[in-house]
Amino acid sequence: MRAELKAMVILEVTPPVEQFRPENGVDFGISLRLDIGPAGENASDAFELFVCTPDHLNREWPEPIWGRGLLIVQDFDLPTIRSVIERYLATCHGADWPEVVAHVSRVAIWEFDNYGSRTP
Repeated sequence: MRAELKAMVILEVTPPVEQFRPENGVDFGISLRLDIGPAGENASDAFELFVCTPDHLNREWPEPIWGRGLLIVQDFDLPTIRSVIERYLATCHGADWPEVVAHVSRVAIWEFDNYGSRTP
């Protein structure tokens, strides 16, 4: 079983993700909801990923921070962001969905992360 990106939504805005452009393409931060599920199936779980630039990090968090759920890019280039996510997901596979989720959860925050069990 392998992971597949089904949909990607920017949480802070209402236009479709393809139409969004930040005010400053080299200093921005956006929260993405990634709908990821088993390849070839209709089902998906939600994962969150914060995408930002180094300038945004330096301005908003001058102190050290942990990096899980964080993708750092040089500028806003949606096709590149999507490609980076899809390339990582291509490495996420396992015998069953919980095993796949364990791989995806290394970089994105799973909607069920704090539910006490890692079984969807």
